[in-house]
Amino acid sequence: MKAKNREYFYLRKSFWKDKKPQNKNVFSFGNKQKALNSFYEWKNNIENMPADLREMGFDREDIVNWIDQIEGELNK
Repeated sequence: MKAKNREYFYLRKSFWKDKKPQNKNVFSFGNKQKALNSFYEWKNNIENMPADLREMGFDREDIVNWIDQIEGELNK
C-alpha cells in the first residue's frame, strides 16, 4: 500500500462475505525499510519474530519469501 510516496506492508487475510471478496489487515510491518529490517532480524533470530505471527503459523521460510518478494520488486 502506498501513502505519501512511501510503501507500507501489511499482512492481509482475504475472505468472502455476502458473496463479495473482503480483506482485513491482520499485521502491519511498517514502511519498506522498516519491514525489511524486521524481516532480516527475524530471519537471523526467529525468536525475535512477534508471537502473533508465529501463532498464525508463519516461520523462517515465510520470512525468506517476503524478503525475496520485496527485493524482487526493488530489482525490477
